This record gives sequence, structure tokens and C-alpha cells, in this order.
Amino acid sequence: MEIGDRMALLFSLVVSVAVVKAGTPAVMQPFRAQAGGRMPCVVNGDNDHYFKACCMKDFVPVDERVSSEAGARKYIDAIAAGGRVTHLFACAVGQRADYDSKACDPIWLAIEEAKARGEEPNEWPVNAKRMHDAGFDCFKVWCEYGRRKGISVWISQRMNDVHDANKPWNIRTNRFWYEHPELHRCPEHDRLKDGGRMNTLHALDYSKPAVQEFEFGIFKELVDRYDAEGFELDFMRFWENLTPGKEREQAPILTAFIKRCRDYANAAAVKRGHPILLSARIPSTYPAALAFGFDPVEWARQGLVDMIAVANFWTAADYDFDFAGWKAKIAEANPAVTVLPSVCPGLSCGATPPCMADLRALRGWADNALAAGSDGLYFFNAAYMSTATQRALYGDGFSAEAIRAAVRRHLPSFHDCTPKDGDPGAQLPISVTTGGKVEIVVGHADGRAAEVVVALNAEMDAPPITLNGAKPCGPAVRENGLSGPWWRPKAAWRIPFAAGAAADGRNIVSISPARKPARVMWCEIEVKNK
Repeated sequence: MEIGDRMALLFSLVVSVAVVKAGTPAVMQPFRAQAGGRMPCVVNGDNDHYFKACCMKDFVPVDERVSSEAGARKYIDAIAAGGRVTHLFACAVGQRADYDSKACDPIWLAIEEAKARGEEPNEWPVNAKRMHDAGFDCFKVWCEYGRRKGISVWISQRMNDVHDANKPWNIRTNRFWYEHPELHRCPEHDRLKDGGRMNTLHALDYSKPAVQEFEFGIFKELVDRYDAEGFELDFMRFWENLTPGKEREQAPILTAFIKRCRDYANAAAVKRGHPILLSARIPSTYPAALAFGFDPVEWARQGLVDMIAVANFWTAADYDFDFAGWKAKIAEANPAVTVLPSVCPGLSCGATPPCMADLRALRGWADNALAAGSDGLYFFNAAYMSTATQRALYGDGFSAEAIRAAVRRHLPSFHDCTPKDGDPGAQLPISVTTGGKVEIVVGHADGRAAEVVVALNAEMDAPPITLNGAKPCGPAVRENGLSGPWWRPKAAWRIPFAAGAAADGRNIVSISPARKPARVMWCEIEVKNK
């Protein structure tokens, strides 16, 4: 489909399909129409990666990226290389903006702030200022050039970022947040003494009108500034936005805020002559979404969003969320709304700190998502993935065919974004002394050979294990590559199983008791390639 034809189709769909009664025959989804017949594949790189030397260095060096529009276009060329990425969700605002914002602080205010504290300025604000001084805005370049390359560029706004909330000062936090502690969710709480680096008790409270005005001011500025095909409200950075203990009753406040954004985007679409879509990124389980004050079914019913991304935070790629349930709920409310699974590439089984997911693990997640009925995939923090993973993502490595053909890692799920009284569903650790079972979902086992990988917190031989009742087909071998920056197992083993032992869908790894004072901290199924 030609770009002009795609835009004409989208404009015909703009918001006339926004409110559709249950039982209406299937309609074209505006978000999927932007993909031009391809499987939707969304890449979201984060709000700082473009300005860091470590990110995308094997594609476009940072000096080139921030010195000219040509460098910004090369960034799009890299993402568009294989024709599989359909959408770039470009995060222009975390707490501070990567452009010369009037609605909030530009990130380069941190340069002088750091100098006043006797600190060396961070490369992120320094390079953002270099780009500004060079006279261009990468986000504007991407919006225009993305259309030419067949990529729909959206602008993403982080709705409540509290990275480093426990520090007296940090580069990413805006002055509004510092100057108005009374607008935090728990203003009486001492952020410097308790709660950790990402303390949502000090997120802004949307039940307070001043917060709504501040965040809506940023949204308006983004819509006015960028000729994007859509805008994302990223509520997963971070997901607690209302008064503690009152989230469910205050849900209409967030719904009204999103309606305000929807109305403004609709008015801008009329002026621009092309549709402007809206999406929201929220927790991966429906009960958690409701508990935190999100009402996605109501948003769909009112036609407030065109796409909903259901997401983990970052410590656990979610291999077993109820995607079919999500899809049914949203389709009943409004079949014009797309639901996509979103992954942030942290990896853990719930008993250890996370490590970064590699290509095999992300293919396992993608396989499970597609097997569960997803129409597409959303990769968050993509620029922090390994170069090999990014080359596969931007190339042809995440087509449905490539995913099925490749080696894939499948982990037991747990949910890293749950209310305080919720159950994250972690199955590990398991005592080796008592034994136990781990349930792991595999989208497509395809009758292939598999290995079960286990890691333990004590040095010992591999514990006795079966896979769906089948015994290993060979001896266990040491696994030396399973570790992360915050965790390293005392012992890890690969245990082989013959073709057919792993099944499509739910698999049971049974760990028989052994006389060892150890615990299984990690367990996964790796499906071998054809």
C-alpha cells in the first residue's frame, strides 16, 4: 500500500469508528491500518537513548545523531532496514523534555544544575543541547521522514516518571515536581529515606487539578509541535497516579483526562488534514489495571483510544498473561480498538533480580504472544537490547516465520506490576528438599527437542527433573551463561529432552525431592531450532 493511500484510508476512519456497539460486525482498526497490511511491530526506544553514546552505537554514532538532520534520518533508516517495524513510539518527555519545552523543563537545564553542584554534566542533557544548538529537532525529522520510509511515528509522553525520586537532585526531574511536593501521592512521606529509587508514593496525584493541568499542558505542546500520526500516554512510567487507597473510586478522573486529550487530538487532526490516533500503555493484567484506576473498557467504549498496550514494568517479561481475555473485553466494548502486548526486556522468574532478555528470550515471549492471538508486538526500551537483538528486530528476525524457526526461551511468568494486596504469581523459588512443579507456557513447541535450564542458589548436581512426565534423553551439562549484573547462580544446568517432550501451551516441569539444602531460583524451557 502506498503511503498516500494509507493516509487516505486512515483519514476515512479517523474517529467515525471510535464508538461501536457490541455485536457490530468487525471493522477496520485505525491502528492496524497504519501498518499498511503488515503485522504491527512497535519500537519504543526510551526518552534518553538517542543522546547516549552506548545506545545504537553500531547503527549511528551519537555525534552524528545530534549534529545533523542527516544523522536523525539515518536512525530511521536503521529501524526501517527490514521493513518489519511499522511504528516508532518516540518518547520526547519523561519528566523533562528532550526539546526546548515551555510546558515543562528542557532536559539541558540539568547542565547548569550539575555545574552548580560541582558535578560533571551528564551526556544526555549535553547532547540534547548540542542538537538544539545545531538547529534541528530529531522528533520533527522522524515524523516527516518516517512517513517516507513507511514507519508511523508517534510521540510518547511518560505520564508520571519517578526515576530517582529518592535522590536530593537528579538530571531527569523537573522543577514542578520539586517545587510542589503537596501534589505528590503521599506528600507526608520522606522520599529521601524510604521507598527506593523508583518510589511511586512520590508520583504526581492526578486527583489534584494542578497535576492534570501540568500534564495536559505538556500533551497540548506535543500535539501542537509535532506532526505525528499518533500520541501515546505511557502510564507504565509509572502506573500509580491517584491517591493511595482511592484508585478505583478515582478512575473517572483518569478517564476524563484521557477524554480531554482525545478531544484535543481530534481537533488537531481536523486542522492537519490527517488522523491523529491515541494510545495508552497500562499494566498487563486487567485486575491490576482496574486496581490502579485505569478503566480501559470504558476508554474503548467511549472511543477515547485507538490502541491499548498491556505491559510489564521491566523486571519480568510476561509470558503468560490473559491476552485472549483482554482482546475479548476490548472488542466487546469497541472492536475498532487494537490491543497489543508490550515487553520491556527485563528477565526474571520471580526469585532473582532481573537480567536483560536476549534474542532467544524475546522470541519466546513473541511466540507466546502470537500464539495467544495477538495481532502484533510492542518492544519497549528497544535501544537497550543487544546489537544482535536490535538487528533481528529491525531486520526480519521477528516475523512470525522467523520466530517459529528459531531457538526460543520460555520462562514461567509472574507479574511485576500488581497492587499491594495482589499476587504476582511467582512460582519460584522451590526447595530442592521438598521438590515441586513449575508451569511454563510455550506458544509453539512444534514437536522439537527442548532443554530445561535450572539454576540453584547452592553448588550441587542437577536435581531430578521431568518435562510433562518425560525423562531426560541425556545427561545434564553445565550452563555458564545464565547470569545478570545483579545475580549469579551457584550452579546452573541444561537438561535435554527428546523431540515431542515439550508441548504447545502449558508445560509442567517437575522437580523431584533431593537431599540438598538448596533452592531452584530459575527454570526455563528452551525450544531448539528446526
